[in-house]
Amino acid sequence: MPRLVAGAQVTTTPSSVAYRPVVSVVTPTPSCQSVRCDNPGSVHPQRSQDQIATVWIAPWVDSDNAFHQPGRVSFVVSPADWVLPARVN
Repeated sequence: MPRLVAGAQVTTTPSSVAYRPVVSVVTPTPSCQSVRCDNPGSVHPQRSQDQIATVWIAPWVDSDNAFHQPGRVSFVVSPADWVLPARVN
């Protein structure tokens, strides 16, 4: 068996090198491959939450000299919605 020496050139003959093409193919398989779908797949239903904002109202005195307590008012900025799944199991 030949030894490799530092600085020496290494040559290979075509018979000693094996060429193998590397092919990676990913084909998605649908959950139903027939006309009648017996197994349409399943997903976990997910729903986003309401986006809520809250405003604090400071105590105040009106024109009739009535004192009003502080309070909070909350309101929906964007309503809840269904989240579509990235894939079907």
